[in-house]
Amino acid sequence: MKRNIFLRTILLAVLLLNMKAYALAGQNVEHGLELVIRCDEKDLKRGDEIPIVFRITNKGQTVYEYDDRDADRSGRMPEYVLEARQSDGAAVADPWASRESGIGGGLTRSGKIGPGESFEKTIALNRWALVKQAGRYEVVGKYLYRVGDEQASGWSGPIPFRKVAVTSTPIEIIVGKRSAEEMGEYISSLTEALKTA
Repeated sequence: MKRNIFLRTILLAVLLLNMKAYALAGQNVEHGLELVIRCDEKDLKRGDEIPIVFRITNKGQTVYEYDDRDADRSGRMPEYVLEARQSDGAAVADPWASRESGIGGGLTRSGKIGPGESFEKTIALNRWALVKQAGRYEVVGKYLYRVGDEQASGWSGPIPFRKVAVTSTPIEIIVGKRSAEEMGEYISSLTEALKTA
């Protein structure tokens, strides 16, 4: 009896894996996606979370299916990438540059956008760029998605794929100053908010 349950479990796992492979095969084309980013927050100050809105539009002729999620166990969703440069062109450091990659993934829903449709996701720039000083910054976004690809090299899993990057045009954000006293008050307010969360 236990052997039958075990065999059925294995069979179910193989079937689910094949269904995922067929789903990816349907995605085995590069989609005509366009990425536009923006920052709706107009009064940013040093120390603030900097929300960047990703707007992905399907400019192609087929439906685009994507993972619609709000979190990743690794701490940031790797399909949404942000890079920032100071006004002198120097790259802003990635706070995770020396961090080893951990376990990714998380609860995922499936989303779809047809030709001409869009979806939006807000990502904190602070997860990708350590903005510590007031000033002007140039920000570029990248949206990464996968397509099934039998010829993909370097992939040893059961479903071969390759990544496709869609890059936005740069935007400028301005981060205002906070005095040491204002920063202390701001940190205290965040600490209090954490106590009640």
